Amino acid sequence: MVLPAELRRKLGIQAGDLVLLVPEPDGSVRLVRAQSVLDDAMGHYRHVQGTVDEFLRDRKQDWGHK
Repeated sequence: MVLPAELRRKLGIQAGDLVLLVPEPDGSVRLVRAQSVLDDAMGHYRHVQGTVDEFLRDRKQDWGHK
């Protein structure tokens, strides 16, 4: 999908950014930057600390693996 440069500037979208088209109940469509969705999700789970690798390392230690 090609968006005019002026519209991208107004929306804070850079050329090449991934966007989502979100259908609304009234039939309209909302354009959302995919990065915004990721940022919101990361903020929501900010309280969760560590990585999957750390989790697996800890579980292996719990199970007696080295």
